[in-house]
Amino acid sequence: EKDKGLHSDTLDVALSDVYFHTTKIKEGIALLEPWRGKSSLSNVYGRLAYGYLEDGKTKTAIAVLEQGIAKTNDASLYLDLADAYKIDSKSKLSFEALKNAFKSEKVDFVHKYRVMLDLLGPNNKTFSLDQVQSLANELTLVHPRIAESYILKGEVLWKRNNASEARSMFLTAVGMAPNQIDAWRMLINIDLVLKQVDDAIVHSKEALAANPGNPMLLYFGGLSYMTKDDIEGARQLLEAALNNSTNENTYLRSMI
Repeated sequence: EKDKGLHSDTLDVALSDVYFHTTKIKEGIALLEPWRGKSSLSNVYGRLAYGYLEDGKTKTAIAVLEQGIAKTNDASLYLDLADAYKIDSKSKLSFEALKNAFKSEKVDFVHKYRVMLDLLGPNNKTFSLDQVQSLANELTLVHPRIAESYILKGEVLWKRNNASEARSMFLTAVGMAPNQIDAWRMLINIDLVLKQVDDAIVHSKEALAANPGNPMLLYFGGLSYMTKDDIEGARQLLEAALNNSTNENTYLRSMI
């Protein structure tokens, strides 16, 4: 492509990926460094920072990303900057970078979704639940038409023992996207925790109407009837759950 006179920053980003994937870190850095400060392509700065991080030069990577944000105005680089600050043990600056990314409508929801999954997992030792809650709040403000925004916020609220507000988030999510199995599951579970058994039964019926034969929802429906001491209703749903769980994991089958 270069021989054809098509040399560009985009082409060098692609070639740098080849270098990085074959552990030729310094070659990748050398390829992209001349574009630093000249290119308006955000991938130049993101990939160059990656190279410097792999080379153990965290502060240089941070400088590259800050320069890239100023040059390209691409808020997605804040996600890379947050990772770099985290590696540099600067958790406050890392969180501020994440907050800037979450506030931007130009950063794709899927990238924020992956960050939230990591923060809600057992390996998050960096950020408090208050901070994760703050990011979840931004999700529902910036992406109000995406059901997963409310599911994630509901999960944070549930972790903070705020069952009533979490229930409200899951209700919103299933209202927007009735095919969200996890939202139904968590909603019915909270109904049972709050001892709102009749609501749990109603929600299990609504969930199964939208997702007929789903073994997870049949299971939670069975639990709802069992909590109400309707043993026959529980048995029917649990048997149906078992009959529909052939392709499910052994944990769910054993629970049923």
